[in-house]
Amino acid sequence: MARSIARALLVAALLASPSPASPQAKAPNLSKAQKEALLAAVTAARDAARLAPDDHWQMHLLRASDGSHYVAFSMEAPPNLTPDERLVLYVRLEPKATEPPSTSARPRSTVEEWLRGERGDPLPLRAARVVTVPTGELPMGGTAATMTRDGSGQNSAVLALMERRQQKAREEAEAHERARREALEGKGDAAPNVMPFEDFDVQARVLARPGGSAVFQRALTAGPGDYDVVVAWAVVDGRDRPTRTGARRQSMSLPAVQTTGLALGSVILADAIRARAELYTAEQQTAHPYAIGGTEIDPAPDHAFTNDERLSVAFQVFNAAASATGKPDVGIALRLYRRTAAGEELAASLAPLEYNENTLPPDFNLLQGHPLLAAFAAPLRTLPRGEYRLAVAATDRVARTTAATEARFRITPTAAALIASAPAFTAPFARARLLETAVFDPALDALAPLATSPGLAPLLSLTRQHRFVDLMADSKVADEDRGTAMLLQGIAAYALGDTPRAIGVRLARAREAGAPEGATQFWLGATLALEGRDADAVHAWKAARAAGWPQALAAPPIAEAHVRLAQFDEAGRTAREALAAGAADPSLVRVAAAADIAARRFAEAVDGLTSHLAFVPADADAQWLLIHAIFASFVTGDGPGTTADGRARFGEAVERYVAAGGRHRALAEEWRAFLTASGTPTGPSPWAVFPASSASSPSGPTR
Repeated sequence: MARSIARALLVAALLASPSPASPQAKAPNLSKAQKEALLAAVTAARDAARLAPDDHWQMHLLRASDGSHYVAFSMEAPPNLTPDERLVLYVRLEPKATEPPSTSARPRSTVEEWLRGERGDPLPLRAARVVTVPTGELPMGGTAATMTRDGSGQNSAVLALMERRQQKAREEAEAHERARREALEGKGDAAPNVMPFEDFDVQARVLARPGGSAVFQRALTAGPGDYDVVVAWAVVDGRDRPTRTGARRQSMSLPAVQTTGLALGSVILADAIRARAELYTAEQQTAHPYAIGGTEIDPAPDHAFTNDERLSVAFQVFNAAASATGKPDVGIALRLYRRTAAGEELAASLAPLEYNENTLPPDFNLLQGHPLLAAFAAPLRTLPRGEYRLAVAATDRVARTTAATEARFRITPTAAALIASAPAFTAPFARARLLETAVFDPALDALAPLATSPGLAPLLSLTRQHRFVDLMADSKVADEDRGTAMLLQGIAAYALGDTPRAIGVRLARAREAGAPEGATQFWLGATLALEGRDADAVHAWKAARAAGWPQALAAPPIAEAHVRLAQFDEAGRTAREALAAGAADPSLVRVAAAADIAARRFAEAVDGLTSHLAFVPADADAQWLLIHAIFASFVTGDGPGTTADGRARFGEAVERYVAAGGRHRALAEEWRAFLTASGTPTGPSPWAVFPASSASSPSGPTR
C-alpha cells in the first residue's frame, strides 16, 4: 500500500432517530413469578453499590430524538451466563453517590415501588409524555355540560374555561421543554428524586459473540451528570422463577449537551455495519441498542483487528447546519497514524466522506430532525501490525465550524500472517564464497594432483599464497601445462574482481588449451553464477562433478543455485546426498532444513538443525531456521511445535537468537509472544504460505 487505503465504503442513509428504548408501552402485565424475578434483579442492583466498577464495558455516546444523550453499551457477560438461559434483566442509572452518601437523598426506584404496589406506572420517565389535568380539577364539558338547564350560557363559559385550560397546558409544556433543555445543557435544577433511568426486560438473553464472550447490549437516555450504570439480572427456570442473580456496575460521566456548533459522537469500531430492510419495533429496540434506523452496527468486542479483517467505523454528527433544502454540507477527513518507537507516523489517508445535496437521499432533511450517521469500512490487509490512531476531522461548510475526534485500535497478527511475513529463504551467490579458506584450499588440493610438473608448482604456490597479481604475469611453461597455467590465471582474475565476461573468456581459453575439466567447469560455474545465470551455473557444476570434481565442493553451490531457482525439492535432495556422503559444509545443512520446511517435514528439519547447532551453536542462520521450523509446525498443528518439549525448545532457541542479535529477532519475539498466548491453534490451515516450487514465484522457508 502506497500510504493509502482502498476507497472507503460510504454508508449514508435516512435514519430514524435513536430513542429512549423502553420495552413497555404501558404498565406491563407480569405474572407473579416474573414479578418475583424482577424484584430479585432490583434487589441485586441495590446491592451492587458494594461492587467495584467493572472494566469489561464499551459505552458509545449518541443523541436521542429529544436531544438527550443516548448511550449504547456492550457489557461482557459473566462466564456462567449462556445464550440459552432466559433472564429477567434490569438496567438503571443512579446519580453518583456523594461522600458520605446521604440516605435521605438516595433516588427512589419507581420499578421497585410498582412491584410493591405503591404506584401504577413502573416507568414514569418514559419519553412519551402527555399533559394531564391536575388532580382535583374536573374538566368542563362532557358530563359537566349537562348538569345545568341554561345550556347556551353555560356552554360559552365552558368553552372560555377550556381555552384558558389549553393555554395553561401549552405554557406548562413550553416551561417543561425549557427546563428539560436547560437540564441537558447543565443549567437546570436537580432532577426529581427518582432514578434518572430505569428499564427492564422479562424475556432477555445474553448475546453470543463468535469466538468471544457473550455480552449484554442495552441503551439508556439521560441528561448530563455523573452516574453509575447498573445492570442486574435474575436467571429464571421454566416457570419464570428466579434461580440465581447477579449484577455489574460501571461509572459514567455525561457532559452538557452541545446544542450549537458542529459536534461528533463516540466513534464506534465495529465488526460490521449492515443495512436492515425492516426497522425494529419499540419492544425489540431495547435489545438492539446499536440499531439506528435502517442501520445496524455490530460493535467490535475489543479494539484489536487482524490484517484479514476490515475496519468498520460509525459515529453520529450533531448540530450540522442546514441549507434552505434541509441538507447539510459536511466533509469528514480521515487519517490513520501508527505508533512507532520514534513517535507517531502517518500510515494512511482514507477517502474523505461527504454529506451534501449530491450524496444524501432526496428526502433527507435536517430541519425535520433526521440524524446524520457517518460510516465507512476499509481493509487492513496492507497495514503493518501495531498500534494505530484514527483521527477524524469534520467541517461544516454551511456554518463554517469544525469538530474532531479520534479512536485507537491495534492490528494483531494471525498465524498465517506471521508465517507469511517471514523473509524468504535465500542463498545469494557471493564472489568471496569460493575464496574462503574452507572452499578455496580444498579446491586447490583437488587441482594439485593435476599440476605436478616443475613449471606449474610455483604457480600453484602463488595461488595458495593469494599472490594473484604475480600470477597474472606470463610464465614460461611447457605446452602441456599451458591450459592449467591459464586456469590459474583465470582463478586469479576471479579473485581480483575482474568482470564475469573477462573471466569466462580466460576459462574458455584454458579449457581449449587442455586445462583439467573438473576444475575448469567448477570455476566456470562460479563465473556464470556471478552473472545470475544459475541454470547454466548448475549445468557447469554438474559437469565438474561428472569429470570427477569432489562432491563436497560441487554440492553446496549446486544446492544453493537450486534455492535461487526456487527448486527446493532438488536443492534438498542435493544437500542430503552430500551430507550422507560425508560433506560437512554448513550451507548444506541449512539448505536441507529449508527444503524440509518447504515440504512440511518439520521434524526432519528440527532434527538436522539441532544436530548441526550442537557443533556450530553460533550459526545464526541455522538458529533462525530452527525457530521457523518449530513455529510452522505449531501453526499447522503437526510436528514438534505441538508438544511441550518442542515449545520449550522454541523458547530457548528464540532466547539465544535474540541475545545474539539475530537480524530477524523482532519477528522471532513476535512469534514467541503469539505461541505463548495462543495455545493449540485452530481454524483453516495456512498452507498457502508454503506453495509448490515455482521458478516465477520464489517461495519457501525463511532465512
